[in-house]
Amino acid sequence: MPEKIAGIDISERSVKAVSVSAGLKGYQIVDAVMVAIDDAGGVEGALAAVFQREGFHGSDLVTALPLRQCSFRTVHLPFTDRKKIRQTLPFELEQSVPFPVDSAVVDYLTADASGGSGLLAGAVPRSVVDERVRLLSGLAGDIIAVDAGVTPVAAWLIAADGGEECAVLLDIGASQTECIVFFEKRIAHIRTFPFGGDRVTETMARALDIDPLEAEQKKRAGDIEGCREEVRVLAKNFSRQVKETMQLLSFRGDLERPLSRIYVTGGGALFHPLREEIEGTLDVPVYDFDIAEKSAVQFKQSLETPWEPLLMNQALAMAIREARGSAGFNFLPEGADAGGAYEWIRRELTWAGSLASVILVLLCANFYLDYRYDLQQLEEVKEEIRKEFTTTLPGVTRVVDPIQQMKNKIAEVRKAGGGRGTFSAEAMVLSLLRDMSRLVPESVDFLVTSLTYDEDGVRIKGETDNFNTVDSIKNSLEKGRAFKSVTISSAKLMKTGGRVSFDLKMEPAK
Repeated sequence: MPEKIAGIDISERSVKAVSVSAGLKGYQIVDAVMVAIDDAGGVEGALAAVFQREGFHGSDLVTALPLRQCSFRTVHLPFTDRKKIRQTLPFELEQSVPFPVDSAVVDYLTADASGGSGLLAGAVPRSVVDERVRLLSGLAGDIIAVDAGVTPVAAWLIAADGGEECAVLLDIGASQTECIVFFEKRIAHIRTFPFGGDRVTETMARALDIDPLEAEQKKRAGDIEGCREEVRVLAKNFSRQVKETMQLLSFRGDLERPLSRIYVTGGGALFHPLREEIEGTLDVPVYDFDIAEKSAVQFKQSLETPWEPLLMNQALAMAIREARGSAGFNFLPEGADAGGAYEWIRRELTWAGSLASVILVLLCANFYLDYRYDLQQLEEVKEEIRKEFTTTLPGVTRVVDPIQQMKNKIAEVRKAGGGRGTFSAEAMVLSLLRDMSRLVPESVDFLVTSLTYDEDGVRIKGETDNFNTVDSIKNSLEKGRAFKSVTISSAKLMKTGGRVSFDLKMEPAK
């Protein structure tokens, strides 16, 4: 690790920076500061004010681009070799990102909990990365990483808390909220919401008929007297968007566990009425956190700036990212360095400002269309569930939660039947799982995507690497005692990834 690393968090209203050194006793925060961009006359003025401070002299730098400037897609490739992945990803992303992929920087994280070929790929226009490099070049040491949004904080949470549970991280800023969903030690989904502290201020000013500056002061004090209902509705609508995102991921099969906790950071998280409404709407506990405290980071005695964790978590997570070896994106182009980058960018990218503006508009449109499409798809799925419910249980006239009501009805039927019948589903499933574990070799690439059973037998849907493996799985299962016969109902090549999907039907032994 270099002698000092500074995390530089450039947000909409301020530049937050933390300089960290590492020694035998762990990390020490050498300096930390937050500079308002307006007060400094712009981003460059704010950065100049940061690096005038002695604690940032000579620090190598880690920064992160806003998620709204990045595009993310989940990709499945039939191999895990890093060199092949980097060669293939641009072609996989070509049709799904809102800018030319040949002028973009691409990186990825492993999205498969088993270490397989599932990838979370990210792409950023090279001009956006170059502009960030230009801003930071020559201010201190080398730029060693350009990450994406609040990803460094999510990576720290996964490493610190294990990341086994399904959790959501919300970084609530001025006009945007960055959201990362993670479970089983991996980041599963990244998105943004067009919501932030400014919306709360505007709502309070309108409801109380006061100046926005006065409303901002009331918001920071947590005083919502006279506008409690308006703030509650606003917070509830935002919470509903988060809930619908989780429902959509669950319906797609991207999440295998229910949401267990929500972490919040950013300036908007200081507004406790918002946090309370999120917790009430989603019925999930909401936690804030202090990376410095949890990581046992020491503070230099001469540090002047008061430490506010929710504002400084992002900068600190970036500063200790390299030392911890945390997973994260790095969109720094290969071969670029802080020493010589500035002159190259100045010569080659005089038009970068206007191009970046156009790209930003396209990205915003892309996020909006993605959200509208996801919302429409979610409503369609809900309607299909409702139709299936009313068809199956026509006697139930009040439908509140069709999935839970269906589960309750099934439980009632099972209880009424007393477990009698010619075929025990529980015993069958246990026997099937035992035979699958015992008979199918561990080396076989075998992913079960669906398992259904009734009195006539069991049906397994899954995917594997080729047609011969399907036959191998069938022959292995036929050797078990739980089933009289195993039949391949279908096997076909999947549209993407070069894998084979299959459907096995098994008749139970009487």
